[in-house]
Amino acid sequence: MEVELPDIKSENITILMHENSFYIKAFSKTVEYLGSFFLDGPVDPEKAIAVNDNGMLTIKVPYKEGFMCARYVPIE
Repeated sequence: MEVELPDIKSENITILMHENSFYIKAFSKTVEYLGSFFLDGPVDPEKAIAVNDNGMLTIKVPYKEGFMCARYVPIE
């Protein structure tokens, strides 16, 4: 997931990751950003990685092992 956070320093960003959602709070002198995001399956918060590069926050987190996002269901 990518979130644009122009002019916000990494030390002013908080990410709280749950198994099925996460929350971002970020601020600068002129703006405050709050966001809640729901994920399409259970993830492993312990393996989450976040990078703030020139105002673009990139968050990567793997799905829990054994989780399938979707599958086709055969019709009998």
